[in-house]
Parts: sequence; C-alpha cells; structure tokens
Amino acid sequence: GSLDGARLKVEQAIVDLPEAGRVQFAALWDMKQGALAECTAHGDNLALDKLFSDYIKPFLDKGALAESHLYGRADVDWGYRNGATQSLRLALRDAGIADAEQRFALLGVNSEIDWQAAAPRTASIIFSGGALLGVPLGSGQWTVEMRGMDFGVAQGVLPVLDGRLELRDFRLHREEAAWRWEFAASLSQISMEQFSQAAGWPK
Repeated sequence: GSLDGARLKVEQAIVDLPEAGRVQFAALWDMKQGALAECTAHGDNLALDKLFSDYIKPFLDKGALAESHLYGRADVDWGYRNGATQSLRLALRDAGIADAEQRFALLGVNSEIDWQAAAPRTASIIFSGGALLGVPLGSGQWTVEMRGMDFGVAQGVLPVLDGRLELRDFRLHREEAAWRWEFAASLSQISMEQFSQAAGWPK
C-alpha cells in the first residue's frame, strides 16, 4: 500500500484470524478525518463462531444479536463506502444462530444471500430446524425480499411439533438506531400437551 500523509491506501492485505480463517482486504483510510473511507473484504470457509465472538460481537450494541452464538461456515464478501456497508454477500453452509437465553435457535442454514444497500434483492433461506421458547421447530424454506435495511417475508411456515406456525407479512426494518418488526401469524393443529411439556409449562 501507500501513505501520502492524508490517506493510507492498502491495495492488498491478507490477515489470518486464529481459528476463524483467512481474510483478504483492500482499504482506504482518511488520516485527516480519522475514519475508514472505503473497504472491501473477502474470506472463504470462515468459522462463524470465532469470527462472530472475537471480531464482530465486541462492536455490537446490547440486544438479542449481541447475546447470541453463531455456528457453521461461510464465504463472505463485504463492501464499505460513505460511512456504511454497501454490499454483503454470504454463502452459508450448515450455519446457525442461537440465543444465549435459549429463546430461539435456527440451525442447519444453507443459503446464498446477496444484499445490496442500493438495489432490491431476494434470498432463499433454507434451514433444517430450530427452537422457539424451548419448543422444537422443523425444517423449512423462506423467500426473503431485501430492500436496503427493510426485510420482508410474504409467507413462511414453521413446522411446530405435530402442527405448524404460519407467518404472514413479516417485516423487519430499521428506523434510526432501532430495529422494528411486525407480522401476522396463525398456529394450527398443535397438541397442547406436547407444546406445554416442551415449553416447561404445566401439562
């Protein structure tokens, strides 16, 4: 790279992250502003548990995501410019996320997600199972519409015990510094005996 007093330009760099994998990146640092101006990063077959716990989690605000654990492997392409992430591509293999307080878990995720800040994208999320408040969930496949920081699922089905939970018009979006979400749902043909036992309630 090069340094001219006002800018530090890294044309090519390779970083080995212990137990997480190897990341290649290029970056432009504005020395006067003391801020990152541009950056692109790429990593293949990264271990999500170490990558998240050691290098991402310390920068997250308190919340469900900051208190969660990630699993599996991923290929990652990240683009940053003008003070914000502009693109993020994830190829997930047997990935998963679990809340530290065991409120939710989603496991066996295999998907390719190509998110763009300035262009709408669609992703197919395939998962093998999970849990919600201690109740086991079956496998499923959801189609997610992505428009910047607005994510929506028109319809998604979660197998729950011997029944199903159907979500409609699910929407997750960011307003200023807070995330908001909304949805409609219906639960059908589920054994209350099995549900209450799985949730730890009286039968």
